Amino acid sequence: MRPTDQTDLLCRVTLRFAPDGAAVQGAWSSLEVARREFRERIGLYGTPASTAAIRLWGGFTDGRECTVGEWPKRFA
Repeated sequence: MRPTDQTDLLCRVTLRFAPDGAAVQGAWSSLEVARREFRERIGLYGTPASTAAIRLWGGFTDGRECTVGEWPKRFA
């Protein structure tokens, strides 16, 4: 499922430092801002040797969720 109507979407970026480890999350009402934050975190933490996993996802007011982007491709 992809976000189409952003009026009921809260975008989140989750950064997990290690599988099953601590995570940091931010939330934005703008998909554009969330995408920028997602890319910035990849630039900061996304190295080939990194154990970090970064996910951009959205939650709708009706409870649905969708993944918009993830790094590496399979979110841990």
